[in-house]
Amino acid sequence: MNIINITNKSNFRFMYKKEFLKIMDIIQEKFNFKKRISVDLLITDNKEVRENNLLYRNVDKETDVLSFPFGDPDFFDHLDFIPLGSIIISHEKIVAQALEFNHSKKREFCYLFTHSLLHLLGYDHKEEDEEKIMNQYTKEIVEKLNIYR
Repeated sequence: MNIINITNKSNFRFMYKKEFLKIMDIIQEKFNFKKRISVDLLITDNKEVRENNLLYRNVDKETDVLSFPFGDPDFFDHLDFIPLGSIIISHEKIVAQALEFNHSKKREFCYLFTHSLLHLLGYDHKEEDEEKIMNQYTKEIVEKLNIYR
């Protein structure tokens, strides 16, 4: 079983661990990881996400998620799992976006967790062609959980 280490510093009752682990299973299979994968997840508020965004990206604004990859998976050959990195999610931003886009909090959490995992794997959306690939992968993975807009 894949590993997700969750720290919830928010007042939001996080209920999607099962879905997040399923997303990790799908990622593990899709990208042919031979070992379990591991992610550290911090669920917090807009203020802390903004502070981290400024500290690590020099961007002074809140955002929904931040992803911090641990680097080359080959570096971790000695472990029986591959630590992909850390993800910080703003529960406030997720809830607001779910309302804005008129879909469930579950869908927004799962979509952005998947999006963040893809960032940990090196995917980005700075260029239009990269964005298309990343959005397609994210959509495919979330829909495997039968979660739709």
